[in-house]
Amino acid sequence: EYMGGDDMYEAFLKALLSTGFKLPNKNVLFSCGPLEAKLELVPAVRTFQDMGYHLLATEGTATFLEERGIQVEKVFWPNSNQSPSVINHLREGKVDLVINIPVGTDSSAVSDGYLVRRTAVDFGVSLITNVKCAALLAKSLQKYPRVWETAAKTWNEYLQMTNFFDVTGGDDMGQPPF
Repeated sequence: EYMGGDDMYEAFLKALLSTGFKLPNKNVLFSCGPLEAKLELVPAVRTFQDMGYHLLATEGTATFLEERGIQVEKVFWPNSNQSPSVINHLREGKVDLVINIPVGTDSSAVSDGYLVRRTAVDFGVSLITNVKCAALLAKSLQKYPRVWETAAKTWNEYLQMTNFFDVTGGDDMGQPPF
């Protein structure tokens, strides 16, 4: 666990960094199965685009994003035998972050998605598999693009911050909400 940051965005990034998560430098791959998840992911994708990241996406996600005016480089699933392959991009270090939201129980999607996630892990590429975490990461990077330069604070400094415990409804006496 990690606790620290002036707000949830800084704390989220520092928590990720404390686990060995590597923040993306330039290339972010999106692969999202369910339509609801794709719709929820669009603002995060736009945020990454606005920050100047090079966006890649698997075929279905690429088509979905391009229909919404978001330019991406299309890459193909491992079992499609088409090029460029998402697996080759991962192996060659052409992807810094994989945002892969699983589709469910369809066997080909499970095996393709599994291969992408497994390859990302094997090659040390950061991986997000939850839409809400992807959205929070995008907002956090937008707010703190150089989070590693933010100063560490002592516990007493956090206690002195206004609204420190007010995240989930703590009382006005500075008491934690637990």
